[in-house]
Amino acid sequence: MRLPGEKILVVKYSSLGDIINAMPAVRLLKEAGGMDVYWLVKEELAEVLDCVDFLDGAILLSKGLGGIRAASRAAKSIDLTSTVDLMGIFKSGVITYLSGTSNRISFPHTREFSSIFYNRTMGLDRSTGIHAVRENVSVVEGILGKKFSDEELDYGIVQDGPSILKAKELLKSSQKGPLVVINPMTRWPSKVYPKDKFSHLVRGLTAEGIAVAFVGVGKDKAYIDSIIEGSGSSALNLAGKSDLKTLISIIKMATMVVSCDSGPMHIASAVDTPVLAIFGPTDPSYTGPFRSNSRVISTMESCSPCRKRSCSDRFCMDNIDPESVYGIAMEMIEEYTK
Repeated sequence: MRLPGEKILVVKYSSLGDIINAMPAVRLLKEAGGMDVYWLVKEELAEVLDCVDFLDGAILLSKGLGGIRAASRAAKSIDLTSTVDLMGIFKSGVITYLSGTSNRISFPHTREFSSIFYNRTMGLDRSTGIHAVRENVSVVEGILGKKFSDEELDYGIVQDGPSILKAKELLKSSQKGPLVVINPMTRWPSKVYPKDKFSHLVRGLTAEGIAVAFVGVGKDKAYIDSIIEGSGSSALNLAGKSDLKTLISIIKMATMVVSCDSGPMHIASAVDTPVLAIFGPTDPSYTGPFRSNSRVISTMESCSPCRKRSCSDRFCMDNIDPESVYGIAMEMIEEYTK
């Protein structure tokens, strides 16, 4: 399909982790040469595209029908030749169709009857057990007619000087030895590991002289304060103190990251920082950390992965032993101390 002069729009507008998992595929598409590549994302996630340097432009999706109409008009104004939908749901399918391109491409596993909007299907089906990164890349492999090894999959994330300096300033009291960055929050209540168990982890790490810094958005500050208070430690609470670029630099500077299934977990994998991922209701084989220097801890309950955003039982998260999390974290710190 690849022709010089093609203009391709990639539709992957949320969430942060899903956008990050699509970066290797979109970078490969651009670096194949001869094509202009644009990316459509939600307005509130536009900052994530400022962290890469391989795009020719972006289209921002605002809320409601008006947002879809505006995004579709913007797409048509570029005179696109192809649209690649890496979401495969009804809303993304509508946007793909309204982009006005003759080539409307997605992967085999689509939902919400979105398949009616595409005229080409490429790539692997996620039901085969592939990772989300590989699912996205397989679509690009179909477009380019070329296979790529895991070693060729680069997220293309760049760091700038001001963000690195700000990260160093925020972490200045934690730079004398190993540093563990913890992200305790996610958008789904069902994916959150209990705060008393995080307190147990922090208590053990700081007792060994290991610096701990928590990251999160501003509204997470009080929750994180309670974790730190419960640990009796002086761990740093950086919630709300960094923009996305600075967060990336903080994670890059860490010895390792401990996180639930979340955007920061995927950032750690993208910048090759070892991550210990705590999983319950979601499938780590599909959305776990992609890099081989990471590990997943899960009790693999009979109901997992249920993919429920909320759950009254929460066995899958509540039954994960904090001492096991601590033990694995210590093993990884010993292995990866910089």
